[in-house]
Amino acid sequence: MAAKKRQRKKKKKKERERKRKRVEEARRQQQLVHEEKLRAEKEEREKKHRAADERAFENKKSKDKSGKHVKMEKEKGDNNLRKCLRVNL
Repeated sequence: MAAKKRQRKKKKKKERERKRKRVEEARRQQQLVHEEKLRAEKEEREKKHRAADERAFENKKSKDKSGKHVKMEKEKGDNNLRKCLRVNL
C-alpha cells in the first residue's frame, strides 16, 4: 500500500512538473511574440518619421534652390539695369 501511495505521489509530482514546464514555455513564447510585435511597431514608427524627415529635407532643398534662382535672377536684373544706366550716360 505504501509503495503504491509513493508511486502515485511521484506520478502526480512528475505530472505537475510537466504542466509547469508547458506553462512556462507557453509564457516564454507569448513574451517573444509580444516583443517581436513591439519591435515591429517601433520600426514602423521610425520608418514613418524617416520618411517625413526626408520629405521635409527635400522640400527644404527645393526651397533653397528656388531661393538661389530668385537671387540669381535679381542679380542678373541688377546687372542689366547697370548696363542700361551706363549706356544712357
